[in-house]
Amino acid sequence: MRVAGRIAAGVLGVGLVAALAALILSHEPAIPAIAPPSPASFGPGEVAHGAALVRIGDCIVCHTADNGAPYAGGRGVPTPFGVTYATNITPDVATGIGGWSRAAFRRAMREGVARDGGHLYPSFPYDHFRLVSDADIDAIYAFLMTRRPVTARAPANRLIPPLGLRPVIAGWKLVALKAPSVPGRNLTDPQLQRGAYLVSGLGHCGACHTPHSRLGAEQIGRPLAGGMSEGWYAPPLDGDSPAARPWTPERIYAFLRTGLDPDHAAAAGPMGAVSHELAGAPESDVRAIAAYIASRMQASPATQRGQVHAVDRAGPAGRDHPEGAALFAGACAACHEAGAPMMLQGRPALQLGSPLQEPTPRNVILMIRQGLNPPVGRSGPYMPAFGGTFTDGQMAELVAYLRETVQRSVTLAQGRGGSGPGAQGGLMSVVLTVNGQDHRLDIDPSTPLLYALRNDLQLNGAKFGCGLGQCGACTVIVDGEAVFSCLTPVGSLLRREVRTVEGLGSPAAPGRLQEAFAAEQAAQCGYCIAGMIMRAQALLDRVPKPDEHQIRAHMQPNLCRCGTHMRILRAIRRAAGVPGPSAERPA
Repeated sequence: MRVAGRIAAGVLGVGLVAALAALILSHEPAIPAIAPPSPASFGPGEVAHGAALVRIGDCIVCHTADNGAPYAGGRGVPTPFGVTYATNITPDVATGIGGWSRAAFRRAMREGVARDGGHLYPSFPYDHFRLVSDADIDAIYAFLMTRRPVTARAPANRLIPPLGLRPVIAGWKLVALKAPSVPGRNLTDPQLQRGAYLVSGLGHCGACHTPHSRLGAEQIGRPLAGGMSEGWYAPPLDGDSPAARPWTPERIYAFLRTGLDPDHAAAAGPMGAVSHELAGAPESDVRAIAAYIASRMQASPATQRGQVHAVDRAGPAGRDHPEGAALFAGACAACHEAGAPMMLQGRPALQLGSPLQEPTPRNVILMIRQGLNPPVGRSGPYMPAFGGTFTDGQMAELVAYLRETVQRSVTLAQGRGGSGPGAQGGLMSVVLTVNGQDHRLDIDPSTPLLYALRNDLQLNGAKFGCGLGQCGACTVIVDGEAVFSCLTPVGSLLRREVRTVEGLGSPAAPGRLQEAFAAEQAAQCGYCIAGMIMRAQALLDRVPKPDEHQIRAHMQPNLCRCGTHMRILRAIRRAAGVPGPSAERPA
């Protein structure tokens, strides 16, 4: 007993030392408050420069609540770990930054530490702002300090425990926050240098367009390789761009300023607000951003092969998805059919639209559900929302029809004349990375991934695919995101990591989630279970300890409506080591 007591005391002592060390590491001193500086103390030139910079940084987008005062905070920023609320950055003393000195503002921008010493959550992209110059930070400070003070306190953040404790963020910084690389140091063109500085720093494009680790940190080795933002897919801004036609500097500039490009798409989701702000930014800066991003896309398939032309695949797609074709004819064709008045005004053709070339149907579904509002001016692109019009089944059928029409159209246009690397007629030599191994296939790049897995690689975890993404049986994980392999063409997966249920474990050595499904007797429904396990695994990879709301929301596309769905939820909670709802716990 004495030995056990000594061991327990030793463990407790180590724990106390570790806790003390964490507290010491997390401590940041407060910077004394100052009297709010007079707006007249800032030069008009510096204020004007700051006004231009906050547009490039989209500061008003996050720091303004719906129908709220500009920069007064209160807008919720959804993350995989919960919701953080942007703070008030008007010069109000009580609830804003009125008592902040330049030094306090610089520290917050670069180190993510508030004036009072509290650590700021990384939804505020200080990992990018560390690259911004002193002069630019001071100009932003001057602009904000000359705004109208507004008394407004942000709501409390809603985060999974223990992330609500700000000292935890100090540990996150030590583990996940890497030293920034200096942008554009190998560039000689001044415009490209300026573009690299704005994209990597104040523009914080990587906050959306760079994949993130399980800890929520950007994967700095894969800059602008595609990511997620508020539920939307942010496509790659590099050689993996899925665009059907090349993004040139002029095309990107027009898109950033107006939210629209006839050869690509209209700005949707978070990008709509970005284009709204950039419409008022200095032309030279927006052109520099466009030139730099275009230079990163030089190796993209669209840039390498040049222009493609749309091919009409509506007939075959309609035979495969008759309900989708009927829905398109009734709800979409009046605007999107060739020769429609909207198309004659220079709107993007669906056959070339970037959202339909992406590896996931996520953005297409969101655009149909939520519609589009003009990002820049009342004459911008508009589409009504159909979320309350279509059932889930109708939505799936319509999206499947559109993806088959569009993706096969572009692939066939590319294939004529044998263009593209390794092309032979309709086939292309591709390397598919599945479960950590590379497989070279000669395949039509429009082939759904499901058939390549099943027929070419003999991976049968996902056996069925309706082509609609309805049953979820074909779910696999692509770069951490659960996708339907029956809807995902092989050609969209180059240089991406695919994981199937076989990659989680085997009957002899099952993975943790597979064991949990077996223990809860949730693995008895049949083939759809493999897809449920893969969607659940994508959630646990991103959020190791999800709450009940996160589990249900994430599993919604796959969750059946029979009684077994409760077993599935229990299996996920078992694998994650989290308790169930109070109603399920013993008294």
